[in-house]
Parts: sequence; structure tokens; C-alpha cells
Amino acid sequence: MEKMLKSMFCHSYKFMIHCVIHALSHRKGAYDETSDYIMNIITCLVLNRPYNVSKVIFEYMA
Repeated sequence: MEKMLKSMFCHSYKFMIHCVIHALSHRKGAYDETSDYIMNIITCLVLNRPYNVSKVIFEYMA
């Protein structure tokens, strides 16, 4: 699983990534790194494409 850092993005995208990480991440720290599924969600939000977020939530809850 490859991680991306928020520092690679401009300020407006950093804030959006920060909000998505805090809302949907299942970890307690390292909020500067984004997982691949978080980047998929952000990419779909930016490109206005559908994404099944509930599947991700239920997958990581189990």
C-alpha cells in the first residue's frame, strides 16, 4: 500500500484531504499520510465521479 503526503498538494486540496482523512480514516495518528483508498475518494470528489464510499466504510469496520 503506497502512501502519499499532503505536502505534495496545494493549500485548497490539502484542506480537503485533511477533512476526508479525519472523517473516514480508521487510524489514530499520521494524518499527513493518505492511503490509496482515501486518494481514490478524493480523486472521485475532484473529478465529480461516483464512488461507493459506504462499501469502504463497511469494509474497514469489519
